Amino acid sequence: MAINQTNYGLKSKSDYGDFFLFLTILNLIQDMKQNAYGTVFDTITTKTFKQIKIILPLRSVIESFENIINNIMGKVLFNLEESENIGSVRDALLPKLMSGKIRVEC
Repeated sequence: MAINQTNYGLKSKSDYGDFFLFLTILNLIQDMKQNAYGTVFDTITTKTFKQIKIILPLRSVIESFENIINNIMGKVLFNLEESENIGSVRDALLPKLMSGKIRVEC
């Protein structure tokens, strides 16, 4: 078993949006893994990040992207919360329906 305690918090130097940064890094993970090194386990270090080149779009494009993705992610989070609520209702009602404690008329 291997336990690694290294964590990185990333913040854009130019204050580009958080979603842009996150999705850019997510897209680059495979490249980062190829640049990782280590004797026993591959390790991603600050050196790994420095080796990656990123072509940035115009700030106006990133701002438009952030506006769109913020709306989308807001809807995703809302849907996740709704799904959890519906699951809780299902989990509460299903045993009662199956045991006959609650009946549904058609």
